[in-house]
Amino acid sequence: MAMKTKKEILDWLPDWAQRPYYPPPPYHQPTCMLYAVWQCDPALLRSVVPEEFKIINNEVGGWHTVYPLSTKWGTFRESAIAVRVKYENMVGLYFIQLYLSGDVVMTNCREVYGFPKKIGWTELSTMAEPDRSKRQDLISGSVTRNGIELMSINMQIYEQVKPKDVPLGDHFFNLKVSPSVDYGHSLPDVVQLTEAPVENVVFRNALKGPATVKFNKSPVDHLWRFEPKSDPVGYYLEFDFDLPGGQVLKEYK
Repeated sequence: MAMKTKKEILDWLPDWAQRPYYPPPPYHQPTCMLYAVWQCDPALLRSVVPEEFKIINNEVGGWHTVYPLSTKWGTFRESAIAVRVKYENMVGLYFIQLYLSGDVVMTNCREVYGFPKKIGWTELSTMAEPDRSKRQDLISGSVTRNGIELMSINMQIYEQVKPKDVPLGDHFFNLKVSPSVDYGHSLPDVVQLTEAPVENVVFRNALKGPATVKFNKSPVDHLWRFEPKSDPVGYYLEFDFDLPGGQVLKEYK
């Protein structure tokens, strides 16, 4: 039997391998985010970030986010831990772990971009939530998986800031790995460093204040390793952005 070409494979692919898991970018995402930044053990960060990246000030970003209505992905919630890094002239976030409430966005981002996503549930007490009694002088967020509250962030609503002063970055970086079906005996089929830019960012609100970050241990979720070594700074952000397609920065052979 003759080997099929990539074009022939694309023409044959069944529905489950195409839509709805891989609707094409760009993805437009209105966002409500509770974001905290703190410093971590530099040895830990160096052990989890590829050597191609320069780590910025040993800083980690953690967040809880509500996406009220994203194009092609719909409504979902997200929590994450990422390290602030630089690659050549690009500044952004290298992702350690993300928790998603939706299957389509999890599958798409994990298999296409390489985001290390799992299913989890995020709570966020913001204007986006119907129960405003939870929100007073603090904004609070948490992520729960397997009944364990893995990470909670609390931030005092203190002052408005300019969006340019929020330490985020314009690029998302990931280590994309696709293991071989011959699991444990072969090298992965795909090992790539990927990048996706964040485009068309429009801020509606940006607040800053002192924050606290708390972790609980789990044998399968290791967020607790990223305990702050400095006082966290919190940001509450409301903004829109587009996530387009990305690029492969490096492919490991």
